[in-house]
Amino acid sequence: MPDGGIETHLIVTKGAQMTLEQETDYTLEELYALADEKGTLQTIVLPGHKEDVITRQWAAQIQDMVKEPVSVLAGVHYDELEKAQLLEVIHVLDELLIKCKEIVAGMSREERMDV
Repeated sequence: MPDGGIETHLIVTKGAQMTLEQETDYTLEELYALADEKGTLQTIVLPGHKEDVITRQWAAQIQDMVKEPVSVLAGVHYDELEKAQLLEVIHVLDELLIKCKEIVAGMSREERMDV
């Protein structure tokens, strides 16, 4: 990894630990260890989940900002959404990405290391 192995992790859910415990055999540490040291996009997709649509976009945009490996862990759990409801979820996530990018842009590399 460049510059001493710094890596940016975004966990976009309050249920990340629950998702890991109930739906995978990974520990949080094992999941973080899967981050690609070259900055190449890698995605772990749980069976039946589509969060990779979110995580790919978020990781690529934030990695472009910080020039470091980025891990995004997302868990979005809605069943049987109508199209309009799905579009609203996507809109909310797009707005959240903008806010996260603003926060990351305002942080120094040292501040990202301390989080």
